[in-house]
Amino acid sequence: MRVPKITTTFNSSKRRGVFVVVPLLILLVDYSFFPVIWDTYRYPQNADITYLLTHQTQPLGSVRGHHIHLSMDDILDPKFLGYLKQPRNALVISVFTDAQAPASGALLRAVMQKLQKISPNDYRKLVDRLKQQRSLTPGDTISFSLALPTDKYHEFPVDYLFLLVCESGNLEKQDLDKGIKRVLDLAQKEKISSLVLPGVGINWEARNLSGKFDEFFGAFFTNLSATDRPLNIYLSLYTQWPSFVLEAAVASVNSSWDAGFQKPNETSTLYRGSFRLIMLFLCLCLFVSSFFATLTLANFFVISLSFVGSAIGSNKLVDFFTEGYPPSIKSVLKIIVLTVLAFGFPFIVGLSPQKIFKKDEN
Repeated sequence: MRVPKITTTFNSSKRRGVFVVVPLLILLVDYSFFPVIWDTYRYPQNADITYLLTHQTQPLGSVRGHHIHLSMDDILDPKFLGYLKQPRNALVISVFTDAQAPASGALLRAVMQKLQKISPNDYRKLVDRLKQQRSLTPGDTISFSLALPTDKYHEFPVDYLFLLVCESGNLEKQDLDKGIKRVLDLAQKEKISSLVLPGVGINWEARNLSGKFDEFFGAFFTNLSATDRPLNIYLSLYTQWPSFVLEAAVASVNSSWDAGFQKPNETSTLYRGSFRLIMLFLCLCLFVSSFFATLTLANFFVISLSFVGSAIGSNKLVDFFTEGYPPSIKSVLKIIVLTVLAFGFPFIVGLSPQKIFKKDEN
């Protein structure tokens, strides 16, 4: 077998830079649509009541591309949800229904009082909407869009209300799972940036309070899928809850968080890792290839498509050989293979099975 001969080619620094930077621009565009680095990542510090009382919010980490925060909120606070700096925010509200009474709920009443004051038009529409929804069952959700006056938006920075239906102050586990999933689906559908999710269906005076919190946070983490929205999720605790309730809620958050990261597939990984790693190593491949081939537009596309195809195939091959291994081992092997592929691409493309089995003419 003859080793392919490779000759060096001159490309100006300007030409080389123009083509090499293209994958980086693609990465920047991708990041602008999905501004997440870690698909799953955990901060070292657990949720802490003292920290929350001081800072109002505490970042916990990322799960499947969503930034998870814990917050302490009170709708009567003039700075309610003041940490929401971007538009397209949604607030989840428990709505308790009864065949003999109109929809009710402490947070619902407080929100309606707030809307009656700052946006009477939204208030009237919400009242009418609730009157029309008498046939709902526990776990159902209602999406209600708000149109607050611009000068009042800072008092209630919410664009959507997601009303989660409960029955008589309770929400059974199966209904809770259904409701949380529908809320998250609505957030994806409406392209919500930040979702504020209080402990829906939880009565702090009920027995087995810790168990109720465990059910709620367990349902949340179980139904959280890998989507691009919502980017931020705030698990909201009520500031005026008694201290033992807040302690139970924080302990449940930490317990659910710990349980999630004990699963093999919940270790720290890059968000859209395959795509972003391939684009990053394509830059390296183009740089190396520029010393052995003239970088014309046609050659750029040929090299790029060939490398991307080879990279996707190599990733699949690594997955095949490492089935059952931890994700961290798979990630390291993929990086090693992509490094070899990027540096050796000018040589690798010259190899052919036909040349291996071709008899020498001499």
